[in-house]
Amino acid sequence: MKRLMILILLVTSGLLAKDYALIVGIANYQKIGMLSHIESDIATYNKILKSRGVTKDRVTILRDDKATRAKIKHYLADVVQKIKKSKDDNNRFFMFFSGHGVNTSDIKYGSKIQEDGLDNYLTNSGVILPYEFDENNIAKTIIIGKRDLRPYLIEIDKHIKNSLIVFDACYSGDSIKGTKKRKSTPFVYSNPKDFPYKNIVYIAAATSKSKAKSGVLSNVLNDCLIQYTDLNQLRVCMNNRLMSVGQRAVVVSR
Repeated sequence: MKRLMILILLVTSGLLAKDYALIVGIANYQKIGMLSHIESDIATYNKILKSRGVTKDRVTILRDDKATRAKIKHYLADVVQKIKKSKDDNNRFFMFFSGHGVNTSDIKYGSKIQEDGLDNYLTNSGVILPYEFDENNIAKTIIIGKRDLRPYLIEIDKHIKNSLIVFDACYSGDSIKGTKKRKSTPFVYSNPKDFPYKNIVYIAAATSKSKAKSGVLSNVLNDCLIQYTDLNQLRVCMNNRLMSVGQRAVVVSR
């Protein structure tokens, strides 16, 4: 097993690295229910980035109506374009998403997202919802990991050695294209062979079959990062904290 060090990922000097950081927080969706914990999540993720030397000018925040599918994809495309021109091995990429997530297990929208043409994308992949999500126009208003994120993340993974992606959303275990099977434990950590990225550490608030408790993941992650930099130590810390509130989560890397 390749042992990844969060120390390398999060403490590399900002003077040496070109940082790319995106925070997406959606409390007020255009057509579906509100989420109350988003502002505190955004503040916590900003705090994490600041403590790791990421300067304010390197952080892009897409909040509510700015967090559309098009703008999220545009940011990722822009990062890919810039890193391809960069020769700096110390570059870092951070992405935090706090909002709604669904998949075929979701009671309300699960059957609706299985419309014609999406089955191939939904196999072993999750869905996060941008601001304009519309259950009557599913295909064009959802973000599917395999379809919409993976093309950009493959390039980011190829050109940036240190990347951290955190999704605080229900059913987010496979939202950037994850593993096929997970153990039924309060906290899931794995280094699967079928995880398609070599240099990305992915942390999700829930498995691909479970819901997330509002606002729990960001605080747990922040508190544990203060104490630990090694990935395995971080896993243990988060496991202990999440077990106390009965939440399942995912940390996955290779």
